[in-house]
Amino acid sequence: MKIGVLGASVSHQTIHHVTKEITGYVEVLRRNFAEQLGVTEIRQFTYEGNRLSDGGLIRLEEVVAYQPDICLFEPLIEDGSRGKNSLLVEKRYVYMSLLEANILPVTLLLPEPFGRPACNIPHYNQFIAISRQYGLPIIEVDIAGLSDLEAKFRCVHTRFEGAMFYAQEIIKGLQCLTDPHRLAAEALVRALEWDRPEVVVSPLPLPSNPAKRITKMKISLRSDSPDPIPFRLVQRQNIGVFSPVLNLMLMRGNEPVWSESLSVWDPFCHHTRLSYVLLADTVLKQKGDYVLQLQLSKKIPDYSLCRRSRANWPEKLYLEPTAAPVLISYKPISASVTLYQ
Repeated sequence: MKIGVLGASVSHQTIHHVTKEITGYVEVLRRNFAEQLGVTEIRQFTYEGNRLSDGGLIRLEEVVAYQPDICLFEPLIEDGSRGKNSLLVEKRYVYMSLLEANILPVTLLLPEPFGRPACNIPHYNQFIAISRQYGLPIIEVDIAGLSDLEAKFRCVHTRFEGAMFYAQEIIKGLQCLTDPHRLAAEALVRALEWDRPEVVVSPLPLPSNPAKRITKMKISLRSDSPDPIPFRLVQRQNIGVFSPVLNLMLMRGNEPVWSESLSVWDPFCHHTRLSYVLLADTVLKQKGDYVLQLQLSKKIPDYSLCRRSRANWPEKLYLEPTAAPVLISYKPISASVTLYQ
């Protein structure tokens, strides 16, 4: 049996890079309980530092391609300071995509160890409702009564003892799932009784040999729908001291219909890391052709917000993409990258 794990930074944890301590519940499952469960492989598909609405929807395709028997879906603990909350239709889309691939989603609801129990975290009720409507397993971890939390947790993340506790609670929920494919098939029948979620996640092909560092991008968009179509543009990028502020503009003919300034740089950009960057979040309000323009702003990031002191910042700023941009919408939009340099 194979297990895939879809979640943010708590599900990303494995072994601390300095102390070599096992810190992640997935690593504990892998090392201590795989044989007990009859599991041959556990693979993580995580979007640490990001949200279900961006990195989660993009990585979902990789989970489906991996074809695990079970997907542990851990959706509550994510960085609410960036991106946006997932919509109900997007949550249903995650479950439906897994079920249609005959993968059993198991909803894993974790608490904030020094804050709220899972039941008080936003969107808990939506995940519970979907899981119950579809007849899916739920594993809700309750740490009430645990002592010495500082030895077990670091903020929302786990130390070894916390990871072991989470893993033991997960094992209790997984041991009874002896036929995940039958359960997935039965859940799919129930899920199809509800409105089928329409979410379109479309990677946009880039020119051959695309630049590794860019300062501007243009995307042609066409809507054939008479109704407004909200959409987001997300791209996996390295972000760091070089990350800029962007000027964004959506044009319809010669008329700007939306504009915004966006800082890709954030207070943690004193070191380089991968992130799913939300580049645009707007609406095609009517049928027709549009152009989305992204280019560096003359504004500089607010370096006073940096979490680490730094004597100087680079003069040359740029974007450093590591993958093609992805368009997320709720009806099909024709789109192509026309400028990428």
